[in-house]
Amino acid sequence: MVKFFLLCLLSITLLFSKSEQKLKEEKLEIIKIVMNTEGFITESIHKEFWNGLEGKLNPKDFKFLDEMILFSQKLQQKIWRSVLISLEKNIHYKSDRLKKLIKIAETIYGKNSKQMQENISKIDNIINLAVEKKPLYIHGNATYITADKANEVLSGLSAAFERIELLLDPNWNPQYKERKISDEVKLLWNLPLTKKIENIRLNNKEKKLITYTSTISENSMIAISVIKSNTKKDTKNCIKGASSQIGVSNPIIIDSYFQSYPTSKSLLKIKDTNGALFINLVCIATNTNLYTILSLSDNVVDSNLYQSDILKNIIFME
Repeated sequence: MVKFFLLCLLSITLLFSKSEQKLKEEKLEIIKIVMNTEGFITESIHKEFWNGLEGKLNPKDFKFLDEMILFSQKLQQKIWRSVLISLEKNIHYKSDRLKKLIKIAETIYGKNSKQMQENISKIDNIINLAVEKKPLYIHGNATYITADKANEVLSGLSAAFERIELLLDPNWNPQYKERKISDEVKLLWNLPLTKKIENIRLNNKEKKLITYTSTISENSMIAISVIKSNTKKDTKNCIKGASSQIGVSNPIIIDSYFQSYPTSKSLLKIKDTNGALFINLVCIATNTNLYTILSLSDNVVDSNLYQSDILKNIIFME
């Protein structure tokens, strides 16, 4: 598959002289972390990236980077949207827009270059494996390319390019944006959310669990999960289940209501070799779904603050 951050890495490389090899390698490593579909960005990472770059990037550099990022984003999104359509129609499908973007890539790399031919082959292979329901092997691990997997990748791509836009802005100032959690829930949040889809068993039934996560700092994160459930008594069991997964067997649970919905809350403290972690858990049951809201930090004040921020900025529209 075409590495969606390749052009961005190339464009950054051009901004450094040979005498700045170490500085270039440091910046490229940060970009790889930020643009990985499972990557993250924090204020400290942003500060580290811009350290030593003052005055190096001018408006022309930014325009060039923006163009490369936009092209990379469009190319990757069209690949995975073509995968979705291929799965739906059960045929090998490439959209006209994807074909046009591939032709643009050919002008950059050269139509007959080894790299371009390998990339086109990988695109075809992904679509074929999806349609033929055969596993894709990544670093020796096999995975099936399903509609859920394709949607996960698309979500990861959107989050990755939002992160790189934050990184390339000299000023760290992430803005609150509306994020869709489900058809009935929206959240205002200032950092990208990464989506993960899992199949789990709940009440002896196979169900789909969708989780959105956002890394705030090296020691802090939030997560919001949603699963189909019409049993409002599940909020207390939800807290117990989440607590047991992290090694807490008897959590103190407080029952209440949030925006008129049954709610259970708990504050957990766990310890590992790096010290203590504080986890705020909130489970909310609507008529159709069960939501788990988690905030984690290495200090209780921040964990409480992030949980409060989520509850202040989340809305249930049912």
